[in-house]
Amino acid sequence: MVVIVKGLIIYNGEILLLKRSSHNKFGGGEWELAGGKLKNGEELEESLIREIEEETGLKVIPEKILYATTINDDPDRQLIFLHYLCRTDNDEVTLSNEHTDFYWANQKDAKKLLRQNILQDFEKYHIFKKRVYKLRIFLLPY
Repeated sequence: MVVIVKGLIIYNGEILLLKRSSHNKFGGGEWELAGGKLKNGEELEESLIREIEEETGLKVIPEKILYATTINDDPDRQLIFLHYLCRTDNDEVTLSNEHTDFYWANQKDAKKLLRQNILQDFEKYHIFKKRVYKLRIFLLPY
């Protein structure tokens, strides 16, 4: 079993999407949220902060868990994904070699770029409909 933490990073009403390098075994060339694998002995939010900084150069504050999902990527391995709402005060992204591009997307563009399984989870957990009043953040529809 592998635990993966992902961040829905919002800045000025848009979410950060990253395009995976084509050499990645899983999802190469596709758009995703920032994040990665939990290391042994690491706390969840500590892992999320580390992974996002490694992949984007951004410092984030995890606000809350939005939803969890699981998939089996082969018969002997289960992946557990924990998706957090994250806040940042900066939109200057510095990509690692794991990704080739980034995009601060509004809701309309995110729906065009993200993989179908991610969009299905967003719909299931009402991500595009949630209003996070504590942060006064709204995902811009256009």
